[in-house]
Amino acid sequence: MSTRFTLAILCIGSVLCVFCSRAQGAERKFVARHGKGYLETVDGYRVLHLKGTPREMGEQHGALLKDAVCANVNFLLADGVDNGVEVGGVKIARAAVASVLLGVFEKKVPARFSEEMKALAEAAGLPEWKVRAANLIPEMMHCSGFALLSKATATGKLYHGRVLDYGVELRLQEHAVLLIQEPDGGIPFVNVSYAG
Repeated sequence: MSTRFTLAILCIGSVLCVFCSRAQGAERKFVARHGKGYLETVDGYRVLHLKGTPREMGEQHGALLKDAVCANVNFLLADGVDNGVEVGGVKIARAAVASVLLGVFEKKVPARFSEEMKALAEAAGLPEWKVRAANLIPEMMHCSGFALLSKATATGKLYHGRVLDYGVELRLQEHAVLLIQEPDGGIPFVNVSYAG
């Protein structure tokens, strides 16, 4: 394991430890429940608990954060060059970029994530393509990440992680949420993310 990767894991672990220790004395407020999932705030920060199949978790996400999901997705895919992405010195509307990305990545997204996004879109009342596109548009932004190729993992699968160090003009911080996910038959995990 590289030193940089080890440091990244230690930093993530430290952030989660601080959050968990603060959460013990934190002000927690239950907001709503949908199926096996529920939304709460911890010291004013959204914490979304998702549990079940990919479809169930997507539905819980879309139902419990509907307003934030819609606001975030619609802003990310807003029409106009002013809301564009610079590609090769030319500014292109994010919706147009998203359309290209959808075509490129359509068959590369694992079925469980496609099912989760489909259910999320249905529950939030959005077209499925918009939710898929909003999850792909960050591919055009500057963010840090890492990938462990399949040959480097015990399971033979590719693992990828990303640090959300986007510019504030995307307003993702306005829709920040800590996702605590417990997938049926999978390993529970925490995702520092945004609605949608």
